[in-house]
Amino acid sequence: MMEHLLVAFLVFAGYHLATSQQQSGPHPQLPAPVGLSVGSIFSNGIGENWAIVEWFPEKLVDSYILRIYRKRDNILFKQIGNVRVNIHNVTGLDAGTEYEATVAAIYIVETSGLRLTTRETERETFRTLEMCKGGQVFLDCSSHCIHSCDDPDPLCDRRCVPGCGCPLEAVIWNRGRCIIPQLCPAPIGVVSEHPAVSNIRRLPTFGDQLVLTWDKVAMASGYTVKVLLDHDRKSVVQSVRVSAPIVGIESLTPGETYAFRIIPIFPSDAPAGRALNLPPTNVRISNVGRNSFRVSWDVTEKAARYSVILYDEDQRSVLYENDKIASNSIIIENLSPGSVYYVTVASANRQQNIGYESTPLEVRTLGEPVVPRSMIIAHIDLPTTPTTSTTTTTTTTEALTACRQKYRTVEKFYESFPDEVGPRFPRCDETGQYFTTECSEQDSSICWCIHPETGSKLLGSNFGGDNSLVPIDCDHYGELVTRPLNLRVRVQTSNLIELEWDSVPEAAAYIAFVEDGLGDPKTYLIENDLTTHVFSELTAGTMYLFGVYVIDDLGWSSIIHFTGGKTLVVDRPVGARVVENIGGMVVVQWRSEPSAEYYNVELQNAAGDILRSFSEVFDDSVTFTGLQVQENYQVQIRAGIKLPDPNDPAVLVEHESETTLIRFVAQCQLPPLDVIFVLDTSEKVGWDGLQKVKALMSDLSIAFPAIDDTSATGTRLAAVKYSRSPRVMFPYDRFKRTADAVGAIRYLRYNGGNTLKTGLALNYVTRHFFTAPAQDGYVKRLDALNVVIMFSGGKSTDDSISIEARRLKALTNVIAIGVKDRSDGGELNTIASSPELVFMADSYNGVPRLRDNIMSVMCSLSQP
Repeated sequence: MMEHLLVAFLVFAGYHLATSQQQSGPHPQLPAPVGLSVGSIFSNGIGENWAIVEWFPEKLVDSYILRIYRKRDNILFKQIGNVRVNIHNVTGLDAGTEYEATVAAIYIVETSGLRLTTRETERETFRTLEMCKGGQVFLDCSSHCIHSCDDPDPLCDRRCVPGCGCPLEAVIWNRGRCIIPQLCPAPIGVVSEHPAVSNIRRLPTFGDQLVLTWDKVAMASGYTVKVLLDHDRKSVVQSVRVSAPIVGIESLTPGETYAFRIIPIFPSDAPAGRALNLPPTNVRISNVGRNSFRVSWDVTEKAARYSVILYDEDQRSVLYENDKIASNSIIIENLSPGSVYYVTVASANRQQNIGYESTPLEVRTLGEPVVPRSMIIAHIDLPTTPTTSTTTTTTTTEALTACRQKYRTVEKFYESFPDEVGPRFPRCDETGQYFTTECSEQDSSICWCIHPETGSKLLGSNFGGDNSLVPIDCDHYGELVTRPLNLRVRVQTSNLIELEWDSVPEAAAYIAFVEDGLGDPKTYLIENDLTTHVFSELTAGTMYLFGVYVIDDLGWSSIIHFTGGKTLVVDRPVGARVVENIGGMVVVQWRSEPSAEYYNVELQNAAGDILRSFSEVFDDSVTFTGLQVQENYQVQIRAGIKLPDPNDPAVLVEHESETTLIRFVAQCQLPPLDVIFVLDTSEKVGWDGLQKVKALMSDLSIAFPAIDDTSATGTRLAAVKYSRSPRVMFPYDRFKRTADAVGAIRYLRYNGGNTLKTGLALNYVTRHFFTAPAQDGYVKRLDALNVVIMFSGGKSTDDSISIEARRLKALTNVIAIGVKDRSDGGELNTIASSPELVFMADSYNGVPRLRDNIMSVMCSLSQP
C-alpha cells in the first residue's frame, strides 16, 4: 500500500514540477532514509582513516548522497554521490577525528525524468580510531588498563573501553613503546632507614654475664641480638632473639672486647595468602658494591610480576619489599658497607597472590662495617696481652705505559691551566694499564669496557642504566670460547630489522648492538631464553652493521658475531582483507603504511591472469564490481614510492614493496538466514583449538547479511555450546547487531572435560529450535534459509548420534566441521545433511580458512 502511495506521490510531484520549475533543494514531503549507523555492520567497522556507513534500503530509490561533516568546525568534509547500495566504505578520513554522517535519497520521476532529493537524515556522530604507535594495536576492550614496568599486573575494572593498547605478546607499555616484561629496566630498590634501636645501656651484673637494655622500637615484633668480636665484626659469636627490649648474654670470654648489635624485627607487609607458584629458579647476586648489589633470576613461565624481599642478617626483619617487578632483576641500593643481607624472590601469575619465596640467598656488601646506632661496644674486664706489628715500605718504579703517559699529560695541562675545564684523568691500575671498566660521570650505573693498553672503548660493551645492569666482567671481554652462530635477518621493514641466532647453552644473556657508522652503537640486553631481537627506529633504505655476543654467569663474554642488514625502502601492505563481498561486488582494504605514497593493485583469476589493474591508488581500499559469483579470485597489492635517482636527482625512480596476496571467492546475494552455531568446548578441542573455531564462526557471522531485527531480510544468529551437556549461548532474538553477536562468540568460555555427548547436543538443538512449542527467539522464519553449523573436535562418548542426526536433518540443513586426525570423520558424515556439507581442516590453524568454502555452500543451499 505504501509503495503505491509513494508512486502516486512521485507522479504528482513530477507533474507539479514540470508545470512550474526545477526543484532547487530537498523536497519537503519526501521522507529521509532511516536506520543510519556507522561502523555497526562489522565488529571493526571503523578504522584510522575509514568508516563503514549503512542505512535501511528504500524502495524505488535511484541512488543516495552521503555527506561527511567534520564535527569540530561543521565543515562538509566529503560528499559522495551516486551511491547505489545502502552501505558505503568512506575512506580518506583523518585518524582520531570526530565526524558526522548524513544520507539523502534520490528518486527519479519516470514521466518527466526529474530527480527528487529527500531531506538529509539526522546526523550520526562517529570517531575514527587513533593512530596506534609504538607497537600498540587497536583493542575493542581494555585499552584503559595499562600494564607498565612499574605496575605489570594492574587491577582493572570490567569496562570495555576501545582504543590503542599493547598486545598480549608485548603487554608492557614503557617509554612510548610496547615491550615484553623482561625488557623493562631493572628497578632501583632504595632501602629506607627503619627505626633503629636507641639508648642501649649495660646494666650492672656479676661474673661473666652481661645484661643489655634499650628503648622500645615502635612496630617492632621482636629483636635479634648479635654478639660479634670487636676486632673481627664478621665473626658472630652468639645470636639471640627476644620479644622485649632486654637481653642477658652469658659464656663470654674475660679479657675480650665484644660488639653487640641489636636489630628490630619488622614483619613483611605481604598478604598472608600465598599462591601455589613455585619460586623462580637460578636466583643469583652480582655487581656487589659498598652500598648496592643486583639480584637476578630466570624468567618464570606465566609469571605476570615478581616479588623481592630483603631481610636483615637475622633473616626475619624486612628491610625492603617490592611485589610489582616486571623484569627478572632488581638493583638494591642504600645499604651499609660490610653488612650481611638475605634476599628471597617469588612470582605471581596474572591477578593472583604472590607464590612461595625462594631459599634466602646471603650477600655481603663490600667495605668495612660502619658502627650502627644499634651497636654497643663492651669489654669484659680482664687484661689481654698486647701485640705489636711492624710495617715495611717498598719503593717501586712505574713503567711509562700509555695510561701513565696520558695521566702525566692531563696533569701537566692542569698545572699550566689550573682554572680551565680540561680532559678527564685516566684511571690506571697498579701495573699502569687502563682499568678495564669505565662508567659515566653523570650516571655511575652506565658503564662500558675499555681496552687495557689503548684505553679505547670496546665495541658493543655498553651495559647498565636502562639497558639493565648486565654483569659484564670487562677483564674477560672476548675470552669466552662459545659464541652465537648462524646470525640472520628474520624480519625487515622500512624502520626495523629483527635478528635471530642459534641458542648458546652457556649463555646467561646476550648483548646485541647496531651501528650505522654515523654515531655510537646502540646496545641492548637480551635474556638467555630469547634468541631474537628487534632493532627499531631505523632509517628506511639504510645499511646497518649488527653484532651479537654471549655473556655467561660469571660475566665472561665471547667474541662478536657480525652480520649486515638493510632496511626496506617501502613496507609491504599488511592487514589486507575483504570487508564486503556480496552479489559479485567485493571491497578489499588494507592498512595504510607511513612509508608508502601510493599502492599498485591487480585483480587476478585463480590461474594468476591479470583481469584488472589499478596504478598509484592513493586510498587504502579498492572496490571490484561485476565479478562472477562462486569464482575464485586473488588480489596483489604493492606499496610504492618515488624517490630521486642518486645519480640524477631530477629523475624520480619508483620503488615497490614486496607483494601482499589475498584470495577470495566472490559470494552471492544470500537470502534471509537463520543460523545456529553448535560448538564443541571440551578438552578434545582444547583452549587453543577453540580460539580458531571461534574465529571461523566470527568471520562467518560478519560475512552473512547483517543482523537486522527491523527487517525481514536480515540474518538471525543463535549459538549452542556443548561438552558433557549442551547449553544455549544465545537465541535468535538476543542480539540486534552483528557486532554484538560476534563479541559474544569471541568471549565464549572454554569448558574442558573429556566427556563429549554429541548426540545429546543434536537432540537439544532439535527440541529447543524445531519441535518445542513456539517461544520467542527459538522459532525459525518460514521465508529464511535455516542452517545448523556444527563443529565437533573428537569422537562422541554417547551412541545416539545416528538417530538424533537423522531427526535434525529432516528439519533443517546441517553443516559439519572438524579437523583431520582429531575429529571423527564417520560421525561428521552422519551429522551433515550431505557429503558436500562436511568440511575438514588439516589442523586447527586451518579452521578459519574454511570460511570461503562454507560461504560457497551457503550460496548453493540458497538456490531453489
